[in-house]
Amino acid sequence: MRLRGLQLDFRVREVYEVYEVLKEIAAGTADAMVDGMMVEQERTFFSQLRDTLNLDNVNVGGHSMGGGTTFRLLQTAPPDGYEAMPVKHAISLDPWLPPFEFADERPKNKGPFPPSLSINSQEYTEWEPHFSQVVEASKAMGASFVTVPGMTREYNDFRG
Repeated sequence: MRLRGLQLDFRVREVYEVYEVLKEIAAGTADAMVDGMMVEQERTFFSQLRDTLNLDNVNVGGHSMGGGTTFRLLQTAPPDGYEAMPVKHAISLDPWLPPFEFADERPKNKGPFPPSLSINSQEYTEWEPHFSQVVEASKAMGASFVTVPGMTREYNDFRG
């Protein structure tokens, strides 16, 4: 579990690093390449991508460890050397929170939080004490919380 705690912090850092690269793409200063594309194709691709980016309106989401990463991203200060992202909305599907207790620092509930939604499959709802942890973390962020009866955790589909 200690490894999972470190992985959680690493994933938050990855999200911030991706955001930094997207800012460079938006500014036209990225030194990025796309495997299999010729130089002119890359220029066209990044030009079109640049036109679709709105980095002042970031939405984040994730499933399982990604859902836990989304919670942690919202609850903690940015990693050293990064500015906070302008997250406008967040969604977590079956967020896995046990790594929180093994991470280097506890979530600070820094708020204010963007509108957020936590969606639990029925299987996750039945997993105690994890369910209580997700409910409490969701409440602390003012997130809406729903459980979808019949939805499984492993495949995120409905059993009929």
